[in-house]
Amino acid sequence: MRSDSIKKAKDGVSGGVFYLGLAVIGVLAIPSDTVRKIQMEARSGTLTLAYADGSWSLAEDPDYHLDESSCNAMLTAVSALNAKRELQEAAGEDYGFRRPP
Repeated sequence: MRSDSIKKAKDGVSGGVFYLGLAVIGVLAIPSDTVRKIQMEARSGTLTLAYADGSWSLAEDPDYHLDESSCNAMLTAVSALNAKRELQEAAGEDYGFRRPP
């Protein structure tokens, strides 16, 4: 399902969408009202923001108070990811990398 969502986002946004004069290439588009959790992993551990009954909680410690506006800002940031340009496959020589003689 994830790869289908990415494919749909790329198909639906590529070509013709511009922001501040730059072409926008959609990488991922998820309707924010369908997101139920945001999970972040770091060397120090994992944090999971869980959304239920109209509010956010920390899944690892539900009694911990979260700033709703910060959680919503993260949701906005990750629900639509765009790229500035699409990378094209190029031969290694184009970057100055040549096999030693």
